[in-house]
Amino acid sequence: MQLGMQTGASVWPGITYEEAVDQLTWQARFADEAGFKRLWLVEHHFVEFAMSGAPSTILAHYASITKTIKLGYAVAVLPLHHPVRLAEEMAWLDQLSKGRMMLGIGPGFSPLEYGVFGVEVERKREYVEESFRILKLALSGQPFTYDGPIWKIPPIQIHPAPYQGRTMPFYMATSSHDSVARAARWDVSPLLGFRPVEVLKDQIKLWRSVRAELGDTPEEIDRKQKEIGVLRRIVVGASEAEARAVADAGSLQFAEAIRRLNTAAGESRPRAIEALGPDGRRVLLQDVNEEDQRARSSQNAAAGTIAGTKSHVIEQLYELQETGVGHVLAGFGGRGVPHREARANLEMIASDILPLFND
Repeated sequence: MQLGMQTGASVWPGITYEEAVDQLTWQARFADEAGFKRLWLVEHHFVEFAMSGAPSTILAHYASITKTIKLGYAVAVLPLHHPVRLAEEMAWLDQLSKGRMMLGIGPGFSPLEYGVFGVEVERKREYVEESFRILKLALSGQPFTYDGPIWKIPPIQIHPAPYQGRTMPFYMATSSHDSVARAARWDVSPLLGFRPVEVLKDQIKLWRSVRAELGDTPEEIDRKQKEIGVLRRIVVGASEAEARAVADAGSLQFAEAIRRLNTAAGESRPRAIEALGPDGRRVLLQDVNEEDQRARSSQNAAAGTIAGTKSHVIEQLYELQETGVGHVLAGFGGRGVPHREARANLEMIASDILPLFND
């Protein structure tokens, strides 16, 4: 199992945008020089947590300051992008990085993002399916055309093609068993979410069974399984209590960011649903209880967090490895940790933990 790094710039009181961007640049250079094999960038809009509103721009920067590390987009929220434009950006990034790009795709989840970009949330799966087909055609290096319910594209060919005519590796954000099965049917590597170890085992078993039904040999399945990733946040502290305090603060920040994205629509007011009041009258209610949403998001983040002393984190990573995942998209640190301390912590992880998980 490989230990990779997932990045996104975050600000909080006392941290400026410029300092957050400098930290992001430092992390990319450090990951490359320290021997991490994969460096991933998220896509989030309109929140200060893991800022990355222009992923292709940031990834182009990564390509210019790194040499060997694979660079991943985790993930492109397909309904927010024109698929041909995204394909052109990915082809250029692949050329600039000399064949190091990995493209993760997904539907996203935010009513706010959908509303601002003018996309109907109800059609998100349709957008993802059409965009994925177009991306594969556009990144094939060959002329193509497409005529679908959403996109109608005349005969074109994008230039340049991916580096040395290679096939772009695709990954898909998954959370439910249904989405894992869909990734298997599309022959795309799943990026599993913040799920407990037992759930991950079930999802990988499901993925293997679908690939077997589709005709993959056991050897092919084992090879492809190495590309299955899982999201985790890793916090190493001098004590269990210290690491958990940092992790819990980060979980609360994550929960607040997700609450804002989930409860705000593009027209800047909470979405409402019609319901029956106690007296039988029809009333409009906000469709997400904010406190419940905070609690669910915080629990979700906690389930995807590995926190503790160095020995405890290593133990938990070995347990994660037993699920069969091939690599970890790891975010390091937490809210409020000074950048100097975060860098020292990451240097320790690179020297003492990374060599154990870098196959």
